[in-house]
Amino acid sequence: MSSSWVIEHFNNLSTTVGKAPHSLELAEHFDKEDSLAKYRNEFAIPIRRNVSGDSPHNASDLDKPSVYLCGNSLGLMPKRSRELVMQELDVWAAR
Repeated sequence: MSSSWVIEHFNNLSTTVGKAPHSLELAEHFDKEDSLAKYRNEFAIPIRRNVSGDSPHNASDLDKPSVYLCGNSLGLMPKRSRELVMQELDVWAAR
């Protein structure tokens, strides 16, 4: 898939929904249409103050969730992971 196809497809989508390609309104539209959004609260999303190299211009932004774009990672930790790992450790300890 070439980058020009992605750009063309994105521009077509923005035209279809009637929002400028680089606008906050288009991003908000896609957020509303996101079928996976209901799962957001199931993950631990680090706040900006805890992420090295993330220095927002406004100090009040330090307690907002960071934008997580790490492609070389397991991704955000599901909140349930801690509980499941502890269950396995309990089983291991009992044997």
